[in-house]
Amino acid sequence: MAPGGDAALVVHVIGAVRHPGLVHVPMGSRVADALQMAGGATSSKAEASVNLARPVVDGEQIVVNASGAQAGASTGGRVSLNSASVQEFEALPGVGPVLAQRIVDFRSEHGPFPSIDRLDDVSGIGATLMGQLRTHVQL
Repeated sequence: MAPGGDAALVVHVIGAVRHPGLVHVPMGSRVADALQMAGGATSSKAEASVNLARPVVDGEQIVVNASGAQAGASTGGRVSLNSASVQEFEALPGVGPVLAQRIVDFRSEHGPFPSIDRLDDVSGIGATLMGQLRTHVQL
């Protein structure tokens, strides 16, 4: 519940925002709403690093990148299985919001991934998707 007693989602907004931290947003809110509650992005470039129209999920972390590069974008870097946010996992090929949340939940429940192969234990990741993800993730 939000401080006022209304049903709310709690999200963690970090990175290039004026007031990083936990924010309470109403059910049905979008990333744009969470950013606004965090004081807004520090630049239009940073704001462009996130999908403002995406619905937020309770308990997620929204990472606003000061460089403007979208999380998981093909910048030559890989997404870390042991530290990436739901948003960063969503940027991977074949991974949507539900599967991204499952990966984060699996990591929370079972601890850090000891190997990339352990990603196959997450419900919804089969051999085909595993083959696609291997080149986009690291420990």
